[in-house]
Amino acid sequence: NFCGTVTWTHTITKAKLKDISVSQTNTLVYDGTELIPEVAASASTDITDYLDNIQFEYGKSANGTFTTKVPGVTDAGTYTYYCRISCTNYETQPVPFTVTVQKKPAEAPSVAGKVYNGQLQTADIASTALFTVEANAGGTESGTYPVVLKLTDSQNYRWPDSDDSGLTVNFVIMPDQNEWTAEPGISGWTYGESPAIPNVGSAKYGSNTVRYEGTTNAGIAYSSTAAPTEAGSYRAGFW
Repeated sequence: NFCGTVTWTHTITKAKLKDISVSQTNTLVYDGTELIPEVAASASTDITDYLDNIQFEYGKSANGTFTTKVPGVTDAGTYTYYCRISCTNYETQPVPFTVTVQKKPAEAPSVAGKVYNGQLQTADIASTALFTVEANAGGTESGTYPVVLKLTDSQNYRWPDSDDSGLTVNFVIMPDQNEWTAEPGISGWTYGESPAIPNVGSAKYGSNTVRYEGTTNAGIAYSSTAAPTEAGSYRAGFW
């Protein structure tokens, strides 16, 4: 009693790829040139025949341009890249992964010390293309003084033991051997006379003074920068 045609439609949706893995495999260190990341990418399908059809393309933006060659990078830092994975009858998926370029280690300069000379001295170090000298006050006395350096490009360079842009190195002023330039001396005198005036001499560094040490004839110990007045046996020390 009835004759006709019934039409219907149905949709076969694309499947999703499985076991997706994308990662950088090489170590990149800044050198001022374009560096190319090496990437290991893999995915699988439920149908073995489709495995050879999986394609991997790379880009720096999820919605940007993709090519089979991984884009290069120049500056140190950590970047988000994307791998677009496509296969017949499977959904195309842009997968984010990380690319890292390490900072180049900057060699810390050595600072030569100097010998005390009684004058203000600073380290013999100048700013370079790699770093600037931020502080180099030095000093006069023997001791250790800080010299502060700062990297000019802290994005791409680092000090060997720190990621900070600043580095403090030591400038040392070493003690010098002091010596007499004119020998000191003094003559004895007789009790009741005016004490002899000492010749305190002169030294390479510093001013000189005299101190008397000894014992009076009465057996009393004596120690003073003032000349003794009692008869006795004394030693004059100069420094």
